Amino acid sequence: MDDAHVAMLLGAAKLLHGRGHQLKVGIIELAHEFPIKGRLADLVLA
Repeated sequence: MDDAHVAMLLGAAKLLHGRGHQLKVGIIELAHEFPIKGRLADLVLA
C-alpha cells in the first residue's frame, strides 16, 4: 500500500469519525492489505 492509499484510508476514517452520530451503524472497521511482491506474487496471481 503506498502513501496515497494510506492517505485515502485515513481521510475516510476521519470523515466517518466526524459523522459518526449521523450513521445508523455501530462499528465501522477499515482494513488494508500489504502488497505482495516478487516471486510470491507470481505464485499467488497465477
